[in-house]
Amino acid sequence: MLATIKSANSVAFKDSDQLAIHAAIRKGSRQIRGCGAAVGGLSGENRRMLGEDDPRTFNISSNLAGLYIDLGKYWKAEPLYLNCLERSRRVHGEDHPDTLSSIDNLAEWYYSQGKHKEAEPLYVDCLERRRRVLGEDHPNTLSSINNLAVLYENQGKYDEAEPLYVDCLERRRRVLGEDHPTTQTSRDCLALLQAEIKSEFNGSGRTEIANGGRTFG
Repeated sequence: MLATIKSANSVAFKDSDQLAIHAAIRKGSRQIRGCGAAVGGLSGENRRMLGEDDPRTFNISSNLAGLYIDLGKYWKAEPLYLNCLERSRRVHGEDHPDTLSSIDNLAEWYYSQGKHKEAEPLYVDCLERRRRVLGEDHPNTLSSINNLAVLYENQGKYDEAEPLYVDCLERRRRVLGEDHPTTQTSRDCLALLQAEIKSEFNGSGRTEIANGGRTFG
């Protein structure tokens, strides 16, 4: 889920703000308010020292967006995700794994806010690029397949969601094994969708799916 912090890249950064952010993550979101320098002063020392386009700067921006979501300040997360994606595209390029993670983060944020029209093209783009760059069976590619299937299901596009769930399940079984937790997630998602299709076919109507009703990833 979005409340789980997702790093936009793997660069290690050990200044005081980054340490404060990670301390807040470990202690829980209630401690974030005590990390004033990390939350309120992100645009200060880090950006002056490293510059706006240093990958470590927008790594912190992505983490900060996740912390704002933990605090329920969703309106503050979107510009950070957008800024992170814009700079990652410029610095790394469209197909870099960090850029693809930024696309996925923004898509998931839109989905969580019920902005499905904004989320869909981002999910589709992320999936297409991950298939090309990482390969069909990479765990991140499989997460993108699952995420797009979840979106289609919530839009009532069952004919588009089902083959994605099937594909994801088959690949996870082959790559991760039958008993892996994400394989179980794929089995559950497919079973629930097929139950909904059967229910609708039998005329009993469709049960509305809340945004949190399916597992991402």
